[in-house]
Amino acid sequence: MLQIQGLTKTYGALSAVDGVSLSVGKGQMVGIIGRSGAGKSTLLRLINRLIDPSSGSLTWDGRNIARLSGAHLRAWRAQCAMIFQQFNLIQRVDVITNVMIGGVSRRSSWRNLLGVFSDDERRQAYRLLDELDMSARALHRADGISGGQAQRVAIARALMQNPQIILADEPVASLDPRNAKVVMDALRKINRERGLTVICNLHNLHTARNYCDRIIGMVDGRIAFECSPTELSPARVSQVYGVASESELDASLANVD
Repeated sequence: MLQIQGLTKTYGALSAVDGVSLSVGKGQMVGIIGRSGAGKSTLLRLINRLIDPSSGSLTWDGRNIARLSGAHLRAWRAQCAMIFQQFNLIQRVDVITNVMIGGVSRRSSWRNLLGVFSDDERRQAYRLLDELDMSARALHRADGISGGQAQRVAIARALMQNPQIILADEPVASLDPRNAKVVMDALRKINRERGLTVICNLHNLHTARNYCDRIIGMVDGRIAFECSPTELSPARVSQVYGVASESELDASLANVD
């Protein structure tokens, strides 16, 4: 279980995340919603330890993640894979190499330095691409595939880490509705079939309702509410977005990330 108590991140006088307390059970798929600047992305980066908390505790199965350093921190980042809105692939190399790079934490330094991959790593990467219907693009350069395909490659790269948690920071915000569905279907399948905990930052309420077991609303770095998808009422939507209706929110989605 992931347990967060009083987690805070400050930048001078600004509290990007302000005293967040939250528990996420293993195998849950959780959606975090809120306006731009609500603290959603900062919270995910704190969980992954891409940034250090100013105060508070963060534990996974009783281990204090907030205090890890060195090799123990690198091991946690492998367990806690990140997927980003802009995919973060290496554009000039092929798809299968981008996936194999996900396993660097398990490899020796000289193999990483020389870019040498084993046959087992190549087979595992190909299996993951096949699972995500991307094996036909394995030898294509990353700059020659679509956004939806790139996000599936990013998911395969995350799975190459053999993680226990996947953190997805607006994974479908830059995709059209068809590709967004393909990517969210893939994340939900991974959540259900592999039992991985998935925490997603989302701006589309329909997506949050359709895919997530729990929904968390954030306002000004704090958790405003936690609820089930069926409990995401107009009043709660108004609480985090400051709009009178979801139709009004839909009209202003370009201003929400």
